[in-house]
Amino acid sequence: MDQIQNPPVPPKELLVSLSPLKLSNRIWAVLKSVIFVLMSIGLVFLGFQNYILSQKLDKALSQIPTSSPEISPLPTSTPTISITQPPKQSLSDALSRNCVDNKILLDNLPFTLSPKIKLAYKVENSLECFVPDGNYASMSLRTNQKDFSGTIRSVYFLHQNSRWVGMGDPFAPLESYLPVTLNGRSYYMKVYEPGPYGISSLELWIDIISEKKDAATGTVVRAVGFNVVKDQKLLDLVMKYGTQTTGEGTTIYVIKDPSKKTQFLNELVLLVPTLDVLKASAQNVDADLDGVLF
Repeated sequence: MDQIQNPPVPPKELLVSLSPLKLSNRIWAVLKSVIFVLMSIGLVFLGFQNYILSQKLDKALSQIPTSSPEISPLPTSTPTISITQPPKQSLSDALSRNCVDNKILLDNLPFTLSPKIKLAYKVENSLECFVPDGNYASMSLRTNQKDFSGTIRSVYFLHQNSRWVGMGDPFAPLESYLPVTLNGRSYYMKVYEPGPYGISSLELWIDIISEKKDAATGTVVRAVGFNVVKDQKLLDLVMKYGTQTTGEGTTIYVIKDPSKKTQFLNELVLLVPTLDVLKASAQNVDADLDGVLF
């Protein structure tokens, strides 16, 4: 009968290493290593995810415009408030209501006079007026009155229904006068034919005229400079076209022939710009118009 053999007995050291306690410690150590590796992998994954997210965020932010949208500034000007002004009183109404004893107060007129023109015409607080005859106002200034030679400055305040009362007609349409140029500006000229000789070599009577209008009040301001001229250049022109006769106890020349008179006036218009006395008259006319303010 064969002898039964017992299994081999492992060495003592192996038995000790395979004891339950030692085995559990090894397993725990392995598990800790695995857990550490997994956590490391997780941290690396989270870091990568954060990197990806940061790249996407930077790209999104780069596409957002950095400049602020342009905003139109609010208007700084104060809005205009329209205020309806009452209509101005017409010159016709002012004269009809306020002209008393041929005087009208400046405060009752639809215009004002500058201090300079009031001083020149010695106007204080009123003007002469003529109502109902004529229906206009005026002021006049005479200089160098000796022997009725020199200048008379006049300013008339009229409207479309005004009419002149007296000799001559300073209210005639400007087109009825001769257009002339003085000091580089345009004016109108009237040449009188005073009796008994008319246009003569004794002296010439000449008006320099200009005007301005105000539609709101219907006012026409007409400034007239009347001049008695004895300039030798003009007198020589009269002699050129006139006929010799006797008057005022001396020999004079008078222009009676209509064709000669036309020739004389045409040449006079060309001569006017060279005459100092008429240049000064034109300057006074301008000053008078500038002195009336609406």
